[in-house]
Amino acid sequence: MKNEKLQNLLALDFNGDPIPYVLDTRLKQLGMYYFRGCFHRVLIGTQDQLDSIPQDIKSKATVLHNLDAYDNFLQMATGIRGRMRGEAQVVSQFKIQWADFEKQYPEKAKELNWFYQSILRDSALIRSSVTQDVIPAFYESAAHELLEQKQKQTILVVVGANRDNKVPSEVTINLIKQLANNRRNAAEKIIFTCPDSSILDMVYTYYLREKGQGKITSKIEKRPFDVAFDCTNKDMFKIDSCCICYQMGLNEAADKKMIEEWGQREAVGNCKLIHLGGPTKAHRHTNEMWKKSTVFNTIFPEDITKKQQEMKQQNNANIERGKRASRNCAISCAQQKHPFRDSNILTLSPERYAHRMGVCLTTDQDRKAVPIRSQY
Repeated sequence: MKNEKLQNLLALDFNGDPIPYVLDTRLKQLGMYYFRGCFHRVLIGTQDQLDSIPQDIKSKATVLHNLDAYDNFLQMATGIRGRMRGEAQVVSQFKIQWADFEKQYPEKAKELNWFYQSILRDSALIRSSVTQDVIPAFYESAAHELLEQKQKQTILVVVGANRDNKVPSEVTINLIKQLANNRRNAAEKIIFTCPDSSILDMVYTYYLREKGQGKITSKIEKRPFDVAFDCTNKDMFKIDSCCICYQMGLNEAADKKMIEEWGQREAVGNCKLIHLGGPTKAHRHTNEMWKKSTVFNTIFPEDITKKQQEMKQQNNANIERGKRASRNCAISCAQQKHPFRDSNILTLSPERYAHRMGVCLTTDQDRKAVPIRSQY
């Protein structure tokens, strides 16, 4: 039995491109479910809505139908697409935004409820049985892996800012997400510091808001740079690790102080320093001052980049298995059947999986799954 609802499914994927505010507002008013993630924007609706979508909007998106539309969104929900690989928060965003969709467009939400329920079921299956070992392979997550953070640690973070010093640098934001959000091993305390006091004040104010909104669980503290890196201050010896997001070489006097003072902290033992280089990829290299430093237990940008590549390689095999599982879940959905729960079957090629299910894929990029018995 074919799933006529799936045959009627429509998706517009904006391919991770930035969405201007004006366009973002228009997308919310189309009467479709509008998913807004960190890296993706996707509209979900039905085929009859396609003609009513303005051409300038369609031209900015990849238009997908039925099986392709379902598979595309499921890959995103399971965290196996592009920069979203290993991201665990997509399903939570999906649920929250679907609740808003139900309030704004209750009839359309009711019509698409089958899609909502199927995505939740299938994404949970794939995550638990196929892609459970996939982890985000961002530069900052690689740094976090090398840090080997433990739950009770106190971590000093030398923060950085974007070019106009109005918000924390991206590398600072992404690292703090790794250190301080609702993870099992979130740091007990994060101490912010910076050679530039205006940047420190701005970043600390930013994270006070984040803390007030419940987005981070660690305790936070602001500490002046000369106090944070001062071995005559006994509080420095209570710090377990140090992460530097401030640009290497931007302030040589500050670099020299960090090297000298942390070297004394390190002499006591049981600590680690990790330098992320700076706010952009261009800063991910170690300068001569840090190369010649006497600090022993130090991780530099080159070490982080190497770890990131290792993580990506480890992910690749599981990502490919996840993509097959996603396609096969779409094939099951097309037949109004639950997917096989056995991961060995779920990750077969779509052709072999369809045969196990008793259907034959057409040559039209397997968008339709035709019951085998109908061929005779």
